Formats: sequence, C-alpha cells, structure tokens
Amino acid sequence: MTDLTSALRPVAILEFLAARPDGASLREIRDELDLPRSSVWHLVRQLVEGGYVHRLDETRFAVGSRLLRMGLNVYQIASMGGDGRMFLQSLSTETGLDVYLAIRTEDSVVYADRVFGANSVQIRHRLGEPRSLHASAAGKLFLAFDQQGLWDRCVAGRELDAFTPHTITDHDALRAQLDEARARGYVDIANEVLMSIRSLGAMSFEPDGSPWAAVVVSAHESDLAHRRDEVLKALIETVNQLSAARAVAGSAAGRSTTSSD
Repeated sequence: MTDLTSALRPVAILEFLAARPDGASLREIRDELDLPRSSVWHLVRQLVEGGYVHRLDETRFAVGSRLLRMGLNVYQIASMGGDGRMFLQSLSTETGLDVYLAIRTEDSVVYADRVFGANSVQIRHRLGEPRSLHASAAGKLFLAFDQQGLWDRCVAGRELDAFTPHTITDHDALRAQLDEARARGYVDIANEVLMSIRSLGAMSFEPDGSPWAAVVVSAHESDLAHRRDEVLKALIETVNQLSAARAVAGSAAGRSTTSSD
C-alpha cells in the first residue's frame, strides 16, 4: 500500500484498527500498511490526541471513543432507512432551498447530510466538518437545547470568533439569543457566518426529549425575505416528521433486541 496519499493514510490506519477489536501495535500497523516508521508514529499520535484512536497500553492501539461515537451517529441516521433523506429532499423541493442535517459528535456539531435546492446558494459546506457552535444555526440549536454542559465546556469563558461584523460574540447576548430559540423552538439568523446568508433551523428530538439532529435551511437573504413564514412552517413539519421517524426506528430496534434475547 505504498501508493497511499498522505490524506488517505489516517483513514487506512483507522480502517485497519476498526477490524481489530484487540488493537494493534505500531509495528503491525506499519507492516500491514507498508508505511514509514516515522509516519506511522506521527499519524497515530495525532489520532490519539484527537480521540479517534485509544492507547490500550505501552505498545497497542485501538479505535477511540470519538470515532465510535461518529459511527454510532451515522448508524442512527441510516437506521431510518431512506426516510430521513426523503424528508430533507421533500423540504428542499418544496422550498427550493438548501437543506442540511446536523448532528453532534462529542463537543462538535457537523453536517451529516445535505440536499441542494433549485435556488442553491452554492456554498459547499463539507460533510463532517465542524460548524461554529456560537455562530452557525446548527451550533446555536445544540447549545440552546443541550442537556450535557456543552456551553460550559466550549463557550463559557472563551473568546468567540467574529466571522462577520454581525457575529454575536458577547456571551450575554448569545445567551439571550439561545433562550429565545429554546422558547420559540427555532433559530433565525443572518450574516453571522457569511454575509448575505440567512438560515432557519429547528431541532429534531429523541423520544426522551433530548436533541438528536438539527435541520437547517440556508438561502440568500433576498430569497427568504418574503417567504420566511412559509419556509419556517415547512421546516417545523420536517423536524416533527424526523422526530416521529426516529421514535419508530428506536421502537423497532428495541423490539428486535427483545426478540433476539
């Protein structure tokens, strides 16, 4: 596997470890993937620091909790079959706008799926790339509905980056915005990450009421100026459908587990 590009080497290491529940040593990784010794150590160390790889002992490494959490989130989306994406596609078709599905992985919020509308703003956010917690619609939703101390760990006491002159970086002002979002059930932001871009977002919930996934509709401000209420109504219907599908999927999984026992 000497033809592996630098970008694919970490992926190859993770795939190798994922197939070995008991872990592997640096030498085993190096020999299997035919990589330079110095490269293997450097890459594994970075993966350990990022939480993607866990050090079992002085010599062996295994898949880390962060990668397992990401895999679980992907499985949870896939467990709804084609219905999850169908809801996003339906919303995009109805509104003509770009629709994103965001999930939480550890203390990050990432886009897990997207559908581009007929009136796409042509912004290609990469799937799996962390979104700003304090500035993006998806990040604000998870902060607003979080029940696990996300604010304290990632926002409180930290200097917040200003992506545009309109980004809310004052902690009290951000708190007020999150309180409002929690009270009305959605966020409506403009120009906080990119100028001229407005986003509406709402949360889909687990059966126990905890946040599961955020659905965000993004458009040029001019495209939403006279259609806000119409788009918001369609958005709320979509997250309600996702929550219902999530509950059905969870119930089916529970019945399957019970029957197998």
